Amino acid sequence: MSRAPSILVVDDDPSVVAWLVEALGEEGFAPEGEVSARAALALLARRRFDVVISDVEMPELRGTELLRAILERDPQQMVLLITAFGSIDLAVEAVRAGAIDFLA
Repeated sequence: MSRAPSILVVDDDPSVVAWLVEALGEEGFAPEGEVSARAALALLARRRFDVVISDVEMPELRGTELLRAILERDPQQMVLLITAFGSIDLAVEAVRAGAIDFLA
């Protein structure tokens, strides 16, 4: 039996984290959530996830800063950035910084 892909969800809005963790779990993934970019980095220092999904607009670190910090530690880590406030410039910045995709 294969294991479910692990996903770390990072967003400063606890309701968004709870919703995504629940939805991903219902789809057969093994999600965990963090409401702090710094807490996410601490968790990623202890274990690896198949994918990280992070919001862009967060108070401690923007998603693009978190992306760079994650990829500095693990260049192979897949990171998907999401935002409610998307723009073409932000999408280009995210992909250039190493995001596997950007969803507005």
